[in-house]
Amino acid sequence: MVTVNQAPLTCPDNIVVETDAGEGTANVFWKETFENNTVWNKSAYVTASHTPGDEFLLGNTMVLYTFYDADGIITDSCQFCVTVVSGGMIVGCPRHAIVTSANGMFTNVTWHNPVVFSDGSPRNLSSLKNVSPGDSFEVGVTRVTYREDEDICRFSIIVKDITPPELVHCTQDILVQLQPGETSSEVNWVVPKALDYESEFVCVQSTHSPGDRFEAGLTTVTYTFSDNAGNEATCKFGVHVARADDTHPPNIVNCPESVLNYEFQEREDNYEVFWRTPTATDDLNLPIAVSSSHSNRDCFPIGSTDVTYIFTDVVGNVATCRFEVYISVKNESQERLRFKQCPCDVVKTLPSSNDSIQVLWDDPTLVGSFREISVSQTHHSGDFFKQGRTHVVYTALSVGEVIARCQFLVDVIDSSPPDVINCPSFVSIRACRGSRTANWMEPYSMDNSGNKPDIIFQSHLPRRSLFKYGNTSVTYLFRDSSGNTIACNFTVNLHRNGCNFLTPVILITFAVIIFIVLLVGLCCPCVIVPLILKNKKKDKNDTSPDTDSQKDSNSLDTDGAVGDEDIALESLDMTADVHAQDKVSYENAELA
Repeated sequence: MVTVNQAPLTCPDNIVVETDAGEGTANVFWKETFENNTVWNKSAYVTASHTPGDEFLLGNTMVLYTFYDADGIITDSCQFCVTVVSGGMIVGCPRHAIVTSANGMFTNVTWHNPVVFSDGSPRNLSSLKNVSPGDSFEVGVTRVTYREDEDICRFSIIVKDITPPELVHCTQDILVQLQPGETSSEVNWVVPKALDYESEFVCVQSTHSPGDRFEAGLTTVTYTFSDNAGNEATCKFGVHVARADDTHPPNIVNCPESVLNYEFQEREDNYEVFWRTPTATDDLNLPIAVSSSHSNRDCFPIGSTDVTYIFTDVVGNVATCRFEVYISVKNESQERLRFKQCPCDVVKTLPSSNDSIQVLWDDPTLVGSFREISVSQTHHSGDFFKQGRTHVVYTALSVGEVIARCQFLVDVIDSSPPDVINCPSFVSIRACRGSRTANWMEPYSMDNSGNKPDIIFQSHLPRRSLFKYGNTSVTYLFRDSSGNTIACNFTVNLHRNGCNFLTPVILITFAVIIFIVLLVGLCCPCVIVPLILKNKKKDKNDTSPDTDSQKDSNSLDTDGAVGDEDIALESLDMTADVHAQDKVSYENAELA
């Protein structure tokens, strides 16, 4: 048996062609490179889906050659792709992009750059405004344009603001009592305020205004703040007006029975118990202050404990709910190792001037019998705790095994707003011409928790924001890690007081006029000198206000006579550059 090695079948490469301008098809040619191949020569016949010179539509088309032997069996095949694109036309133009901005100011947007085929090869395009995928876009509509000769790809990036305005101040509930004989009362308050990240414009709508009159009962006042994008923030507070003759105490709801019995299986020092918290209502729906000796879920010792709730309305009417909590243990025959008097959870408020607070409690004691006991604790009474929730754990161990545990929570709450440092009260800037920016030492904030508060809003920037002439309100808003906020508000006054308005144009004009006068004096003394002489003569002879003398001196034009006068004449010889002084005497002479 003899084996003849055959040359491998070589197919044409994939083909990319362009159509003529405005055409939707193209004639495509290729060379059948396998004509001299052994497979081709030994095949009885060959079929082809397309042949060189065929017309192809826009897009991708697969071309297939199949080789058969004399028995009709496929011996080999050849396949390649023909791609027809529009000549000179942009391919892959993105659609309009609609995105949202979480911070209300900007967001990053990406897309695939369109391409254009040139000489059969794709080429990326650049936008006319140097906008690239992944750039940051402000809230609003940005149009992106790509151009290749006469072909244009244009789409819009629409960034929507979904962040509502930030409430800077929302009024608390207001309590007012009518005077005898009054049916309504005038109520005033500080108007709530909100700021928007995107723009200074915030539309405000309210159901009531300061100075309105309110009748007895509860009235809800609502302020609605909306920005340019339609996002809304709402401030609601109640105006509670009590009658002058209100003597009705609050109505108590859900006051427990006189005794609440709780029985437990094992003996403990304290037991956490539950009951339905009593509440109270007022006939005018006015707020009611509540104080109590104990709270639901408190810890109680074995035995009897009195619990009292006191409800007081806005005019001082009082209602009281009293009941007894009785704790008993069902089986006390076996005493196990345990911590006695494990403290309940401790809640403290962080002082405004400190970053921590000292917390005290009574240490639990270990009772019962067990061998080789060791006790550990995570914190000690008198330790200082920072803002946040901290678990305090006492653990009793015996040979590495936990026998008893006492655990409670120390919760330090930060309710104080941060402090603002270097908040100016008034900034006055004189701007005669040119830049209308202002500069100031920027305020910053410090918090008693030790964490640096964030700047969550800044209406203007020093050295960057433009100001109008007059007063402009500037606001900084700070927020600490507990969510407490504080604002720094001040006024920037831009004025022209003390400005010298001799502009460079006016100064140059004055200089040109002076230069011309000096130039004329040097070049044309015949004009300047007689004027000087005339003024000197007049000053010399005008020594008396005598009317006759004035008349004689004026007779020159009528009689032709001139009096004896010595006139000192300064003449300037421009040629010799020599100054000479001549004395000329005019005696009585007649004019011809």
